[in-house]
Amino acid sequence: MEKSFKYIKRKNRLISLKKGIIKRYRKIYAIKKIKENKSKSKIKLFKLLMLFILMTINIFINYDKYNNNNKNIIESQNYENFNIMKDRYKSEFSSIFDKINIILYIRNYNINELKKDKTNINIVVSFNSKYTYILMVSMNSVLLNINKDKSFITYHLLCSPDVNSNNITHLKSFMDDYYNNLEMIFYNMTTLAETRKNCYLSKTAYFRVYSPIFINADRIIYLDGDTLTFDDLGEMYNLNFKDNYILGFFDVLSDEIDYLGIRSERYINSGVILFNLKKIREDRIINKIIDSINDITLNLHKCDQTLVNYLLYPKIGRLPLKYGIFNFEGKSDFGPYLSRIRTKIDANDLENGLNNAVIIHNVLCVPKIWYPNPVYYKQHTHCQKRDNCSCMKYHNLWHSFANKTKYYNEILLYLGIKK
Repeated sequence: MEKSFKYIKRKNRLISLKKGIIKRYRKIYAIKKIKENKSKSKIKLFKLLMLFILMTINIFINYDKYNNNNKNIIESQNYENFNIMKDRYKSEFSSIFDKINIILYIRNYNINELKKDKTNINIVVSFNSKYTYILMVSMNSVLLNINKDKSFITYHLLCSPDVNSNNITHLKSFMDDYYNNLEMIFYNMTTLAETRKNCYLSKTAYFRVYSPIFINADRIIYLDGDTLTFDDLGEMYNLNFKDNYILGFFDVLSDEIDYLGIRSERYINSGVILFNLKKIREDRIINKIIDSINDITLNLHKCDQTLVNYLLYPKIGRLPLKYGIFNFEGKSDFGPYLSRIRTKIDANDLENGLNNAVIIHNVLCVPKIWYPNPVYYKQHTHCQKRDNCSCMKYHNLWHSFANKTKYYNEILLYLGIKK
């Protein structure tokens, strides 16, 4: 770790020295040119001397290594925590491990030193090639708000088979700015979950339910790509599960899945979830998960969301509202939601959720908030005319986070927006 920083400082000093010499050389050369009493031979000798000094400095500067940030990143397919899980469950779930390949990206020094005395927050996301830019903005909102002294983020990125090297290059660019607080593991899920086809979502939606098998952590946060984060996630990560398998934001239960026996006060939205992986493994829920995914006769009305609620009910708890609240217009719209989920909400919890949200799940705008002129799903007239409505507010916030990435122009091009 110290060696890497010393190397960078040394290169910085050398480059600064070179720039200073060039600046000084130009100044002296200009003065010498003005003075007619100086002979041309002396000026020529002076130029040769300066050229020799600059060439000497160049010998000690490896520009390829210094300028290319990727040279300072380790790319490895030997991730210790993945290997631990593979050894533990290989005999039982060999067909799953055979379909997962990983690539780990960390900086070129001891990662354990960086994690020391910090909360290691494991975050899981799943995506396909088309969703790369959207995911980038969501991730950037997390990383911009991280407490760098207290938190270290391990991102587990579950990739659809169509994810290519260009997509990975875009995402791993976060390593340049957050290398002291970030490691990234890309999991190529190949043909995993292909059997589940009776769903309107991409099969990537099911990848998260495999997490207890191959992610060696006691807990993880799952975040959808249409979430925005406004504060450090350390407090959320350490919430008390109270014997629950998962904590989430309560959603409105669809009548079409009543036959599964799920009560509304225990039904969550799958966009923001805190998973208790330790308990899921201890209670042998993994086998139940695999069997249900492969059971194509099971009617999963809302795909993975139905599956998660069905498998883990009734040990499902509620997150504080500030973690994953939908982008409601305000109390006027939140009231009918409360009556439908039939759950009592503490007044302080409600106030924090509406006014001090840590994670906003943007599901109530049409089209999605990254597109121009999104409107609230109820088509409120005032939302189409004023900039302070929920959808335009989060549209502007989304683009402010997007603008802080290195690829904002590409993002606008992808969305069909002219700058």
